[in-house]
Amino acid sequence: MANKKFSEFVLKTSTSDVSHIVGYNGAENVQITPANFVTGGGTGIFLPLAGGTMTGALVVDSTATVNDILTAGLGLAITGGAVGTAKLVQLANNFVYLYGGSSGLVLGNGDGTTNLKVAADFSWELAGVEKMKLDASGNLGIGVAASEKLSVMGTDNTNQARIGHTAQGVFIKVNGTNVDYNSSGNTIGSHTFSTGNAERMRITADGKLSLGTSFPSSDSILTLSTASSTGLSLKSVSNAGESFINFGDSADINAGRIYYGHSDNAMRFRTNDALAMLIDSAGNVGIGSTNPSAYGKFLVEGTGLLINANATSGAASFGLYEQGAGRFGITTLDGTPGAKFTLAGTERMRLDSIGNLGLGTTTINRSGLGADHTVMTIGTNSGMGMLELQGNRTSNADLGRIAWLNAGTRLAEIVSSRIDNDTSTQMLFRTSDTGSLSTKMTLSKAGNLGVGTAPTAKLTLFNDEADISINVNTGTGGSYPKKTGISFGATSTSLGGDAEFTGGAGIQAINIAAFGNKTDLAFWTTFSGSPTERMRIDSSGNLLVGATATSEVSNLTVNHLLEGNSSTVGSGGVGVYNNTGTANVPSLVVLQRDTSTDSTCRFIQFYSNVTDAGNTAMGGIVGNGASNAQFATLSDIREKENIKSISGSLDKINSLNPVEFDWKKTGEHIKAGFVAQEVEEIFPEYVIDNFSNQGEEERKGLTGGMTSGIVAHLVLAIKELKAEIELLKK
Repeated sequence: MANKKFSEFVLKTSTSDVSHIVGYNGAENVQITPANFVTGGGTGIFLPLAGGTMTGALVVDSTATVNDILTAGLGLAITGGAVGTAKLVQLANNFVYLYGGSSGLVLGNGDGTTNLKVAADFSWELAGVEKMKLDASGNLGIGVAASEKLSVMGTDNTNQARIGHTAQGVFIKVNGTNVDYNSSGNTIGSHTFSTGNAERMRITADGKLSLGTSFPSSDSILTLSTASSTGLSLKSVSNAGESFINFGDSADINAGRIYYGHSDNAMRFRTNDALAMLIDSAGNVGIGSTNPSAYGKFLVEGTGLLINANATSGAASFGLYEQGAGRFGITTLDGTPGAKFTLAGTERMRLDSIGNLGLGTTTINRSGLGADHTVMTIGTNSGMGMLELQGNRTSNADLGRIAWLNAGTRLAEIVSSRIDNDTSTQMLFRTSDTGSLSTKMTLSKAGNLGVGTAPTAKLTLFNDEADISINVNTGTGGSYPKKTGISFGATSTSLGGDAEFTGGAGIQAINIAAFGNKTDLAFWTTFSGSPTERMRIDSSGNLLVGATATSEVSNLTVNHLLEGNSSTVGSGGVGVYNNTGTANVPSLVVLQRDTSTDSTCRFIQFYSNVTDAGNTAMGGIVGNGASNAQFATLSDIREKENIKSISGSLDKINSLNPVEFDWKKTGEHIKAGFVAQEVEEIFPEYVIDNFSNQGEEERKGLTGGMTSGIVAHLVLAIKELKAEIELLKK
C-alpha cells in the first residue's frame, strides 16, 4: 500500500469493510488486517477499532517516519490513568488541538522534573521548580509570581533580563538596591525609545540622553528638542514646596541650585551653597539681595565691582526702553575708553578717553588742553548750548554755585543769589587769597559790575590797598598792526577795522610792530554814521588831532606834536577853549622852562607849506625881556632875494582911514582900527578872505600890524603931522 497521510484515512465503525490499517511494531511499518485486530493484551502498538480501546504505548522514535494519522473530524482520545482525560483532535478549522484532563495538560520529560503545564495558568518547571508562569490575568512572571504584566526576578546580582542576539544585547539586573540597565557586545550603539513609530528618546553609547532628537549635543549629558518650543517642566505636589535643579560634584552634591519656591512664588539661584540671586513674585531681580522690591526692578548689592558688561567685538551698549521705544542708552566708543549717551537713538552726551565731557556735541576739548586737564564742552547742532542750575528758594539765599577745588579745598566759585525776597538775583565771583575765599567781583541785578567793591555804575573798580588799572592786550602772533580798544555809547557799530566795538565812541590801542612794542592810542567819535578817529597819541608821544600819522611833519624838530585836521575855510585844525567865560582867564597857557627872557626864549613857532618834503618857517612868539613877549619872524638875508627899497609909503599911510566902531554881535566898542575893505584898496597883502563864523559866508580880515589899535593911532598921527607940515610949507 502506498504511503498515505493521516488526513486521507476514513473513520470506520466496523471491520467489515476495512481491508487493513497501518501500524508500527518498533522496527518497521506493518499492515494490520482485520484478522489480527485484538481488543486487549499483547505487546507492541495496537490501534483500536472505532470506539475501541488502545492498549500499550504509542512511541515515535527520532528516526521513524510519522505519517498523518488524523483526518478532519477524527482524533486520538486518551482516557483513564493518572493523567486524566485528554485528546488530540483536528477540528474543522484545520487546527490540531491537544486537550488535557480536568486538571490541565502537562508536557514533561521522562522523570517529571521538567514540565510545561497548561491549566488555569500556563507555567514552566525546571528541575521541579517553577521558573515561569503566565497567569489568567495575562501577567507573566519569570523567577517570581507576576504582579505586573511582566515580572522578572533573579536570585543573585547577575543580569535578570537580556534582549539582543548572539553575544550582544541589553541586560537589566537588580544590584542590591540599584537597578542596572546595561548593554554588552562591541557593536552596541545608542538605545532608542519610540512611540507612534517615531523616536522619542535616545541614550548614546557614551551615556548621553536626548529627548526629541537623535543628535544630542556633544558637550551635554542631556539634550531636549522639539519642532518648535522646547521646555522642561518640574511640578511640585505641594504649594508650599520647591521645584529645583541641583548642580553638584564629588565634594558637594548641590553646591549650585536653581529652585522655585511655591510658597512665595520666587525663583532663587544658589552658588557655592549660598543664595546669589532672587527673582521675586513681582519680577524684581536681586543679586546679592533678598529684598529687591525695596529698590525697584533690578538690584545688585555687595562690595567692589557690581555690574560689568563686555563686548567681544565692537561697542558695548546698554539701553532703557518704554513700550518698545528706546529712551536712553549708553554705548562705548568701540576701540577707545569712553562712552556716548543717547536719547531716543540720538547722541546727546559723550565722555572721552581722558574724562572730558561733551554735552550736545561729539567734538570735545576744542581748546586742545592736555590729558592733565578735564574739559566740559556744551554744544549743539542748531540753537545754543546752555548750562542750567536749578534752585528752589522762597527767601533770600544762594540759588546755584559753580566751585573749583584743589585737593578737596574750595579755592574759587561763582554764586548766584536771590535778593530782595523776590525774583531779583545777583552773581558773586569769589577767589581765594592765601586760603581765604572772598568776593572779588559782583554783578548786580541791574547788570552793574563791581570789581573789588559793590557796583555803583555799570563798571566800578576799587582797590583800597594798591594801584588799579584796566588792561586790554593782544598777543605777539599774527600780523601787524594789531588793535585793541574800549568803546562807549549806545549805537552798535564797528570801530577801527580789525577791532570790533559797540558804541559811538572809543579808545583804541594800535600795536604798530612787535619790536619795541610800539603802540599808538587812538580816540574815536561819531558825528553821523560810522565812528571816525579824531585824535591819536602816537608811540613817540605826538598828539594828532584829525590825523593818524606824523609823516608830513616828520622833518620838524619837535619832540611832541599836536596835529589837527580841518578842510573847512575859516575852521581851525585845533582849538583851545576856556568854557568858563571868566575875564582875565586865558584859554591857553604856554610854559617854557628856559630861564632866559629875551628873544632866545621861544614860546611858539609857526610854519607853513608843511609836507613830507619840507616846510616854510613863518616866525613865532618869543621873549622880549621880563614880563614881555613879541612876534619874531625870519628876516635873514640868506633867506631873501630881489631885495628893493619901498617907496610911496607916506602916501599909502596917508590914504588909510583909522576908525572906531562897534561889533554888531557883541556890541563891543573898538576905539581904534581899520575896515578891511578900505585897507584892501591900499595894502591888499594885509587882507585875508578866510575869516568867518560857523555857518556864515567868508569875511575879510586883516593881518600884520593892521590889527593893533596903536597902529591905527600911529597912522592917524602921521596923517596929522603931514597935514601940519603941508600947512607950514605954505
